[in-house]
Amino acid sequence: MIQSTIKNLVRLVFFTAITILLVACGGGSNDSSSTGDGQTDDANIEDVNQGDTNAGGTGGEEPTDENPVNGSDTVVFPAVEPFSQAFADADGGSVYLNSVNSARLSGPVVGSNEVPTNEVFKSIPFIANDVESGLEVLHAVLHRTGADSGTAYITILIRNNSNDILCDLGHGLITAYDAETNIVSTNSGGSGFIFGPMGVTSTGRLTDSCTSPGQIFYYTALYGSRVTITNTAGVTIESITAGRPGTAATLSVIPVSYEVNDSQMEVLIRNQSSETLTLTGSKIYVLSDSGAPIYYRTGGYNTDLEPGAEMIISASSTRFRGSASSLRVLLDYRIKE
Repeated sequence: MIQSTIKNLVRLVFFTAITILLVACGGGSNDSSSTGDGQTDDANIEDVNQGDTNAGGTGGEEPTDENPVNGSDTVVFPAVEPFSQAFADADGGSVYLNSVNSARLSGPVVGSNEVPTNEVFKSIPFIANDVESGLEVLHAVLHRTGADSGTAYITILIRNNSNDILCDLGHGLITAYDAETNIVSTNSGGSGFIFGPMGVTSTGRLTDSCTSPGQIFYYTALYGSRVTITNTAGVTIESITAGRPGTAATLSVIPVSYEVNDSQMEVLIRNQSSETLTLTGSKIYVLSDSGAPIYYRTGGYNTDLEPGAEMIISASSTRFRGSASSLRVLLDYRIKE
């Protein structure tokens, strides 16, 4: 009788221990702070990335970033490379080479000239972690509407070293760090498309997300006021991707010239194709004397352009406190439905 009781007690203790262990293991999954969209709360991303939207308005508005990004990584950035004429946006250069929807324009001075232009942008070191074969990240430029106030942008310069027209270009998270490798800010868009040069995908779709061989193109991420000239020491690029090769676009809408009136950059554009096209968006970069992108605006439209037709698009330069006299303008359009 005593032996039977002892055996029962041993069994009870054993099964109780097993039950506790199973509950502990199973309950662990309930402790994570998943947001339900593949991100966790400690990846709290602060900024709305409006850098590549063509939805209405002039784009480039001041983002809100009151929720700080916490955490730090062990990141060792390479020494910063000076901005080079090898990838400058200048006459005879490779920036948007052979593009049918873009032009570099020279004209009147843009900006209020309140601060020296070299105070509103700087080259920053970068680490590119997963870059599509055939593509190369060349440089990263941090530029702001003011010296240490207002909207901040990080523009990544990328070159197509392949022999193919690469389409459906994409990017991952782009994260800014301070000198102690604390995360300052991360663009919120997550992975998304890179818009700029026009092309035709393998399925015959006209898109502004293709790049031709030898071409340098931009991707610009938008940040809030915490990303400053003084506190940002480097940036990591999660990925740069591309889909299947495509073909060259022949339908062309090009920027022709620009004027500045009451702090508005007014750009004349022309439909050079034989079809009616619908203009859907624009991107305007103000360029430094060295050919670096130092100010950025976007616009959204839904305007039909008949063959040979011209129109003026405009964007404000009131927040640009430096001064410059050349622009890089990109246009987005589709065949009229």
